[in-house]
Amino acid sequence: MEKWLTVLVVCALFVGGCSPETKAPPDMPVLMYAAHQQSESIARDDEFDLVLLGDDQTIVVTKGTVRRLIASGRREQITIRPGAKIRVIVINGNRVTVRIPADASPTITILGSNSQVIND
Repeated sequence: MEKWLTVLVVCALFVGGCSPETKAPPDMPVLMYAAHQQSESIARDDEFDLVLLGDDQTIVVTKGTVRRLIASGRREQITIRPGAKIRVIVINGNRVTVRIPADASPTITILGSNSQVIND
């Protein structure tokens, strides 16, 4: 009985992890920054996922649609400028600040400490 219960739990976790909410389509660009003290300005015409893993990064998105922002580092500074769009923000890191336009209304999940999303 325990064996079947374990199999069912593993299957449920697998199916849940492959839902459209958590998995990017195969042709979805994913921009990943895993450096330390990096600054970058992003202007794209398409939709993309943005993943930050390093520490002390400053990222500014001026154009395009951020489908999903995942910030897992420390002391990250992310700014989404007017003209760019954002749908989902997930903050796992500590002391992460995300600035978004006043009219933006993304889904926000904050799991890290001392992190914030500011509507400018």
